[in-house]
Amino acid sequence: MDDDEWEEIKKHPATGYDLLTEISGGLTEEVTQIVLQHHEKIDGSGYPKGLKEIDIGRFGRIYCIVDVYDALTTKRSYKEAMSKMTAFTIMQDSPGHFDEKLLARFIRLAVPHLE
Repeated sequence: MDDDEWEEIKKHPATGYDLLTEISGGLTEEVTQIVLQHHEKIDGSGYPKGLKEIDIGRFGRIYCIVDVYDALTTKRSYKEAMSKMTAFTIMQDSPGHFDEKLLARFIRLAVPHLE
């Protein structure tokens, strides 16, 4: 993937947000927050707006965790699925990416359900 392709991919949260608000008009703030903010990172290095910490809504911070976990643990045409524990380790070793308290709670809730 080249730089132009990456810049185009990074537009999908805002594009999705715009489409959903135009089509529906009745979506809750929580839903639109998830769509718009699911690639924002606590340290401000995410996209589309480069939001930091509390500027990212709670639902955006939660879905960022869920989205990455799903990406790591799901088999794709270009990669095998990782184990849940490997995914947890990678996510914990990504400082600045996630809300640490929410990530710890997600892991704590998910561990009893490991296969």
